[in-house]
Amino acid sequence: MATPETFTTEDLRPPKKIVVPLWVALSLKSQRLCKIILPDWLKIDNLENLLFKEQNFPEFSPVPFYYFEISQMLLRAAEDDLIESEKIRYSLQNLKETRENKIREGLLNLEPIPIKNYEDEFANCGTVEPRESECFVQT
Repeated sequence: MATPETFTTEDLRPPKKIVVPLWVALSLKSQRLCKIILPDWLKIDNLENLLFKEQNFPEFSPVPFYYFEISQMLLRAAEDDLIESEKIRYSLQNLKETRENKIREGLLNLEPIPIKNYEDEFANCGTVEPRESECFVQT
């Protein structure tokens, strides 16, 4: 992972498009030195496709591990760069709620199983999703 001490990049002159770490993009954006382009997974068509898969298939769709946190940072910082920010927020919220419901249902139906199968049961869960559902886990 690039840190402020180790990050180097090619020449950052407009209108050049370049991929940089999230913290660099957010820093440049806060100084009004760049325009942020959303990653493909955060575009409305892909979010709607993910939502469809979550609603219609039992397994979790693969999303970036910190998808919700990253999307919130990008939406907060770059709302002026986005065409359909409200639609993106709405789709993200629906996706998050659908995944949370899937976790709740999975936990309610969970029977004692070997640890190796537990990982398969909740593959592709993001970092916040199980944490928000921990009130449903009883010891």
